[in-house]
Amino acid sequence: MRRSRTTTSPAGAFALRFRLLMSYHDLTLRDIAAATRNAVSTVGTWKNGRVPSSRDTLARLAEIFHVSEEYLLTGRWTGGRSQAGEEAAGRILDDLELLVRELDSHERQRG
Repeated sequence: MRRSRTTTSPAGAFALRFRLLMSYHDLTLRDIAAATRNAVSTVGTWKNGRVPSSRDTLARLAEIFHVSEEYLLTGRWTGGRSQAGEEAAGRILDDLELLVRELDSHERQRG
């Protein structure tokens, strides 16, 4: 059974991608702060959905995460992926988003 795609604000979608990429690359806020020459508190705002305004910072984040700036900002890959690949990626991201929301909800309940 296919779930319908959930609607997420652009800032919320950025935060989700940022957290997933941090986790995938096993990076901490401190690691990213050092690599981008920003304060840990600033990187924390990115993790919570504030999109960096500096193109240099976006370029550095894309480099750190091995993705394009477009992917960071929009979640869209550039290049030759098929329609089937796009749909599969969308389903995976839906599942990951649901998982992150459930984990966030669980953390708030424990809080």
